Amino acid sequence: GLSNAETHLEVGFNYDDDSRARVTSTLLAMPKMNEVIACKVQTGDQYLAERNIEAVDLLKIDTEGHEIAVLEGFRSTLREAKIRVIQFEYGTTWFAPRHFLHEAYALLEPAGFYIGRLYPDGVFFKPYDRLPDDHFRMGNYVAVHRTCVPLIAALKPHH
Repeated sequence: GLSNAETHLEVGFNYDDDSRARVTSTLLAMPKMNEVIACKVQTGDQYLAERNIEAVDLLKIDTEGHEIAVLEGFRSTLREAKIRVIQFEYGTTWFAPRHFLHEAYALLEPAGFYIGRLYPDGVFFKPYDRLPDDHFRMGNYVAVHRTCVPLIAALKPHH
């Protein structure tokens, strides 16, 4: 697993509903879990270095509230512009770990990413605006590095 440090995290599992598996620190209340396992995690930077991965075309993060920790674990890779596109989930799962969308923007914009919410007809890229943006409605966001100009244009909604 990935996080912002090399450590062990407790992950709860419900065998009847595997969509409920998540890092226990991201839970507001402990729903019925059949098992809690200590899982080894490391940073994305460590993972890529150990495997000699030079660049990432698409990083998909859907960690049920642990997204900011995963992004933080890629700090060097982000700074070195070795990731082209990141898709991450944002919404009510961010309540328990007390994260806000502005944290993703604060990590990604200085690294050269344009960020926007994903809709059926494309990605609405825009700067962060606290009141309309930190609404915690479940959805996906896409961050595209500024060097990928044709991709940014292709992803924008064309009405």
